[in-house]
Amino acid sequence: MISEKSKEIIENYIMAYNSFDIESMVKFLHKEIMFRNFPNGEMNTETRGTLLL
Repeated sequence: MISEKSKEIIENYIMAYNSFDIESMVKFLHKEIMFRNFPNGEMNTETRGTLLL
């Protein structure tokens, strides 16, 4: 079962995502997060970290 704190974090992240509020979204991510894109089962993009320029 998910804790209330975890649920709150997820809901706040989704609200920021839906509002295209990138700065707020990043606040909820680990500084060393890794994103990978796998279209059709093959990775074509990878990015690491939360550095915003």
